[in-house]
Amino acid sequence: MNIHELLSDLNELLESTNKVPGIKNKVFVDYEKLTNFSAKMKTSIADNIEEAEEIVKQKESIIKQAQLESSRIKNMTESEVQELMNAAEMQKQELVQESEIVKSAHQEATRIKNEMQNECEEMKRMAEMEASSMVEQAELFASERKEGANQYAKETLFELEERFSKMLGQVRKGLDSLSEIKELQGEEGQGLDKAA
Repeated sequence: MNIHELLSDLNELLESTNKVPGIKNKVFVDYEKLTNFSAKMKTSIADNIEEAEEIVKQKESIIKQAQLESSRIKNMTESEVQELMNAAEMQKQELVQESEIVKSAHQEATRIKNEMQNECEEMKRMAEMEASSMVEQAELFASERKEGANQYAKETLFELEERFSKMLGQVRKGLDSLSEIKELQGEEGQGLDKAA
């Protein structure tokens, strides 16, 4: 039972009292109700005290754990800081010793870079020349192929024209022959009519 419930029960107990006749600020209290309230209050106080003691224990345990963790982190941090400082000092010494090597390497890298740039420019120029030559050759080849194709088409058309002319001549001869045969047949028919 929490403190709010106890206060509520106390108010109910006070409201259920009766004033003592003739005596100021005195009241009759139901003994059984008062006893029950007292028991509830003792139980609640005992529970609250026990809970408070448990909270205190937990708090002390948490504080102890926090102190241990803080100490562990502090020791670990100090160790890491010392290691980093040692490593930084070693690196500093190495850099001092290697400064000339680094300078020489930088100069060599600059020289190589310049050489590579020159080589790249030369390769680019050669590639552009080669590409231009290939384009010219391709255009020349295409022009020759086009001219050859035109010539071939022209020759083929001339040949077809010649063949068609010959065929047309033969057709005309055939038609002329048919006309002559028809005329002869007509004359023979007229002769037969006269004889009859």
